[in-house]
Amino acid sequence: MQIIKPNWVIHEDDKGIPQTIYSLHVHPDGTRLATGSLQNVIKIWATAPILDPALERLGDEAAPRLLCRMEGHDGAVLCVRWAWSGRFLATSSDDAIVMVWFRSTTGNPSKSLGSNTVNIEDWKPWKRLAGHTSDVTGVAWSNDDQYLASVGLDNLVLIWDCHDSAFVLLRRLDLHQGFVKGVVWDPVGQFLATQSDDRTVKIWRTSDWKLEADVKQPFIDCPTSTFFRRLSWSPDGAHIVTPNAMNGPVFVSAVVERDIWSSDISLVGHENVVEVAAYNPRMFLSNSEKPAEGRNICAAFALGARNSISVWLTKSSTPILVLHDVFDRDILDLSWAADGVTLYACSSEGHVAAFVMKEILTIMHLTSPEMRVSYLQRRYPFEKPHRHPQQRLQASQHSRLMSPLPPIEPYRTGSTPQARSFRAPSVNYPAPPVLQTQQMTIMPNGKRRIRPVFLGQNEMYPGYHSSEPPGELTPADPSGSVPHSPGPHRIQNSSLNHVINSLHPQSSNHQRVNQPIVESSRSALARQAVQTSTNGTRQNVWIQTPPIQHCLSAITGQAEPGLKFECLNLGVVSGSKIRLISTCTSNELWSQEVTGRQVVSIALNTVYATIGCDDGTLLVYTLTGRQALPTIALDSVCCVVQLINHFLMSITSNGTIMIWDVQSGKATGPAIRLMDLPISNEAKTSISLTSNGLPIVFVEHGASYTFDRDLMTWIFLKDRSSGRERGKSLLELETRLYSAVVLGQSNELDATLMSHLRYLMATKASSKIEELCSDLWSGRGTLFGEQKNSSTARLNLMREDRIRLLKIVLDCLGQDETFASICDEYRILLRHTL
Repeated sequence: MQIIKPNWVIHEDDKGIPQTIYSLHVHPDGTRLATGSLQNVIKIWATAPILDPALERLGDEAAPRLLCRMEGHDGAVLCVRWAWSGRFLATSSDDAIVMVWFRSTTGNPSKSLGSNTVNIEDWKPWKRLAGHTSDVTGVAWSNDDQYLASVGLDNLVLIWDCHDSAFVLLRRLDLHQGFVKGVVWDPVGQFLATQSDDRTVKIWRTSDWKLEADVKQPFIDCPTSTFFRRLSWSPDGAHIVTPNAMNGPVFVSAVVERDIWSSDISLVGHENVVEVAAYNPRMFLSNSEKPAEGRNICAAFALGARNSISVWLTKSSTPILVLHDVFDRDILDLSWAADGVTLYACSSEGHVAAFVMKEILTIMHLTSPEMRVSYLQRRYPFEKPHRHPQQRLQASQHSRLMSPLPPIEPYRTGSTPQARSFRAPSVNYPAPPVLQTQQMTIMPNGKRRIRPVFLGQNEMYPGYHSSEPPGELTPADPSGSVPHSPGPHRIQNSSLNHVINSLHPQSSNHQRVNQPIVESSRSALARQAVQTSTNGTRQNVWIQTPPIQHCLSAITGQAEPGLKFECLNLGVVSGSKIRLISTCTSNELWSQEVTGRQVVSIALNTVYATIGCDDGTLLVYTLTGRQALPTIALDSVCCVVQLINHFLMSITSNGTIMIWDVQSGKATGPAIRLMDLPISNEAKTSISLTSNGLPIVFVEHGASYTFDRDLMTWIFLKDRSSGRERGKSLLELETRLYSAVVLGQSNELDATLMSHLRYLMATKASSKIEELCSDLWSGRGTLFGEQKNSSTARLNLMREDRIRLLKIVLDCLGQDETFASICDEYRILLRHTL
């Protein structure tokens, strides 16, 4: 047996210190190894110099080591997985994004951003899959590469349809009640298994994407402090090996049997929690002269714990190999090569090791891949469900993607890899729009009113034409099918990352308002830039008043039956008429005349309807037509109204924001002024109301802000322009923590706290960790302190919440001896207090 630990397979920082490698995966042909790290970088390595000392001594000129360095994620790369065909590489990150990469055979490979290394191979992004709202901890390809599953800390399992390389969202599975940290496909294609911090392994049917089984027993007392729960399915389809199980007080790995979905087998031996399991993809026979049936079939698998690896055979009750102290810290991922004897492992210490175990072939006999496929078809006859055809690729694209990968070529000193002939495709871009000048009017009171230019639709991207009306949204049933669409699907969710990642947030009441300047269906605010006088002081903010239209309407997409709120402006004297209509029967439920007023803005949800009038008044109605609030007089014309749940927001032409809790009949606080935001004159902004009644202002290519009613000021949420620092900057992580508390996002707080802790552990910031534990224990500070008179939106952590978070932090710290003294101190406090 060989143990190889190359010191050059690392992701080093600016000082040359190896950073945590969260994931690795070997290519199906065994020639390439992909790794993902804390650095937001994916690297592809040649395996030949790792396994062959002679090639390693030749150096990069004759035997290239690093084939490609890829950047595209804005956070730490938590999982890398090759497609079974080897044509694509899927990666996931704590930036809530899944990326799919392919090797380009056209153009000239170049240096990656921030690196002087020339890429030998040119791997480029093929698809960017946005659907999660928090860290994406795992991805997995089905054995036929027709589906890609992704799981994350938003408790979701997303299924992507990869047919014809389209990668469209197919299903959203949301039955887990905790962070989902592991995913694996059944080799037959009949099931999908996921493992979560809710202490369950769920088995999903691929025929209808419903729950087949919920395995709970082995995980009742398991800890929730592990970074991952990487489970694995045997190549013969009979068993699932699951990490992070408990048998009494003992850390074990549980083996779940197919069809009965129970675990009677526990794999004992590791002193610490098992975090990762990996089956050898090859199937073995005990006796090569006997047919591939029953007990003659064997499989090999490996388990990884804190600093130990064990290798098992299914025909043996004890491991055939146990390796200790190969790494100094946790083992985070394992991957077997297709030769059946080579195992790769990575650790949080930032290194990779390869284990070549040719002795396995003296115990068992390797079968061919064709024999395994034949066995699965005989043993588990399963007809795959009918597939709806997706938009097909052009023939040239499909042949380029499906052609075999070229071999790794030697690197020639002093030159970049030879460029292939390439001619840029011809694209007919639309003519640039004619720039219009803004109109400025001097008001009688000396103030200046500037009318912003309506920018219209984005025409700078060729090939994108939407036939859908802007702003009419249809909610998706999580258990139903996702309709085919040429564009990506956005999952509606109230998580923090979803809220602050959308420059044009989509209103949860799914309303459409026919206004050419103010698009309240997108919760957009057509905002005039803050004007600055010659002495540098700010003056009033003016928002373009929408023109009076003859008809305005808003609809609900969630009520049964659906409702439509309609307003007809009849003239200055006659005023307007409003009515509520059932969209199913077209019957008028009620109508009312609004004398002397014309309506400029309108909103509707499943509880209330509201209109903003040209005289600066605001009227709010219940769905029976009764006024829910007295007629409200605003400081100027109400340009935008928005309803979400029982919260109502109005924005006037003076840039004043007011938010009311209609249910309680109270304002959530005093008026908020947009002019207090530090926004440049040229910035384009939009605004959205969250489900708990907070305004969020988005600045295109810039920052996002919300108003903290406890601090009585606007606070910073996120800077989109510094996205590449996400996951690497302590400031970014702490900003996300405070954002989660202010916006009342408990799930986001848990996930971000773990990311924050991982960063502090990786940088050995003991003093910061000790202060974090102290704040959790004592309840001090803005972040974890109890706010007696806090606003309803802010997340108010009670003592039991802080103790729960402290226990999670201590479980995680306990995996690193560096922080043993901190763990001991607070565990003693917990033991004597609780």
